[in-house]
Amino acid sequence: MTLLDALVPLASVLLGAGITYWLNVRTRRRNLVEDYFNEAIAAVSLVVSTMSYVPHYGKWHEAVSEEERVEFEKEVAREATLNHMRALAEARDAVAKCVPYRSALNRFLEEPVLYFQDHTSEIVTELRLGLSRRRSRRGDN
Repeated sequence: MTLLDALVPLASVLLGAGITYWLNVRTRRRNLVEDYFNEAIAAVSLVVSTMSYVPHYGKWHEAVSEEERVEFEKEVAREATLNHMRALAEARDAVAKCVPYRSALNRFLEEPVLYFQDHTSEIVTELRLGLSRRRSRRGDN
C-alpha cells in the first residue's frame, strides 16, 4: 500500500506534465504557422509599397545644379530598385514558408518573379484564406 501511495501522486504529476507539454507544443506550432501567414502578408504588402516611388521632386533649390539633381535622382532610383528587389525576395521566401499549409500558394512561386509581383493582391487573398481557415478550425473568429 505504501508503494501505491507513492506511485499514484507521481503518476498523476507525470500525466499532468505530459498533457501540459502536448498542449503547449500544439499551441506553439499553431502560433508559429499563423506567424508565417502574418509575416507573409506583411512582406507581400511591402512589395506593393516598394513598387513605385516619386521619381521627380518638383522645384529644386537654385544652388542645386542640373547635374547634381540628375545624379541624386539616379541614386534614389537605384536604391528604390534595390529595396524593391529585396522586398520581393523576402516576400517570396515568406510565402514559401506558408506553402506546406496552403498549397494553392505554390503556383505563385513556380512562376517568374514578375508574375509574383503582378499578382500581389491574389497572393494576399490566398494568405488570408489560409489564415482564416486555420483560425476557423480552432474556433477563433
